[in-house]
Amino acid sequence: MPAITCQLPYKPRRWQSKAHKGLLEAHRGLLICSRQIGKTWAARCELVERSMQGPPNSDCCYLAPAQTQARKIFWPHLKEYLRPMAEFVEFRETELCAVLPGNRRIYLLGAESGENIRGSSFHTIICDERDSISDLFWREVMLPTLNAYQDDSFVLYIGTLSGGDSTLWRMYKENKDHPDWYCSVVTAEESGVFSDEWLAEQRAVMGEGPYLREMMCDPVAPVENSVIGREVADAEREGRIMSYPARNEVPVLSSWDLGIRDATSVWLYQLHGRWIEYIAYREYTEMGVADVVRELLQEFPRATWGEATLPHDAKNRGKEFGTSVEDIFADSWPGGYHVFQSAPNPISTLQAVRTNMPRCRFEEQGCEMGIMRLKSASFVLTPKTGAVTDNILHDDNSHALDAFRYGLWRVESLHPRSSEDAFPHIAGRHVSSDYDELQSRYFE
Repeated sequence: MPAITCQLPYKPRRWQSKAHKGLLEAHRGLLICSRQIGKTWAARCELVERSMQGPPNSDCCYLAPAQTQARKIFWPHLKEYLRPMAEFVEFRETELCAVLPGNRRIYLLGAESGENIRGSSFHTIICDERDSISDLFWREVMLPTLNAYQDDSFVLYIGTLSGGDSTLWRMYKENKDHPDWYCSVVTAEESGVFSDEWLAEQRAVMGEGPYLREMMCDPVAPVENSVIGREVADAEREGRIMSYPARNEVPVLSSWDLGIRDATSVWLYQLHGRWIEYIAYREYTEMGVADVVRELLQEFPRATWGEATLPHDAKNRGKEFGTSVEDIFADSWPGGYHVFQSAPNPISTLQAVRTNMPRCRFEEQGCEMGIMRLKSASFVLTPKTGAVTDNILHDDNSHALDAFRYGLWRVESLHPRSSEDAFPHIAGRHVSSDYDELQSRYFE
């Protein structure tokens, strides 16, 4: 077949040219982009180019969360892009498949049609809006479709960050320095697409949280019905999320939400001067509390711990062994503990959080996951009207919020911010009438 010479309708913007160049030698790519800067155009060009360079009789695909989304967003633009090659391309509307020269096929797929994809083989996959596609579907259905091509396969993940624990952002952090990956974050301000005036207008119309998340690619931007997202954003804006060393002379306290069926969440913090300094957040899944205690103590082997604040259900005894979480802490926790007699009132605890947030600061690396959880914890919306209720949505983010509000409620009850901003210390040790004497904690 003679060579095909034609000009495809694509003039890449500066950020797109940089991305295409970076993807040339990569086996995997990841683009986190602001809305409306041309990420789908860039992905379409990449998909067609790699299809044409692939072996004859081979398949590529564009994967969206739903096939209706692929048909509406990608399919018309793919046909427009390939119009100069129309005499050499077959468009199969029912299959959503474009057949290029050499019987090279580009399929448009939706993640909801999982069983129909099993058994396929693709050498290139463009995965759009990865945050809206389940990890289980990706692992069990899509990844095996690359097996036939192995090291010659290519995957490009694209999308705008969703609120909460973003898979796309986790992948970016894990792979941004990997030699086989090209990863990039392109914000609205960096894209060169919008004027400053238009961005300012969008910020005013959208609101701070949505603007930061969808236009500025901020992984910890608060969701619209966030419980304390605004307060955490204030801490970030005021420079209270930062890197700082642990205060070796100050004991470490902890506050817990116990994962009977969900994750166990733990905040570690120190009371120093006028500050509540959060040094780490940890969460553990599919682990008993005894194992969590053991792992936490092993992580800091030279530490001497202060009081652990536990919710009221720590008193509940298991049916099989008759042991409660309180029993476990009594036997194995070196710093003492406090168990609430009843479930803390959400209104009271959230008031304690909002009262004390101005004197909280966070170690950015140790608390990164916790900060994201706090910004993403949300109130339940009324199904019909979408109005925000007073009930906290029970999800992965709410456990971190529960542990956080229990701890600050405890701090507020012992050291009310209204009466005394500075925490009492004697000879470098924290002193409270309700605490046993707390020894200093030392880190390696």
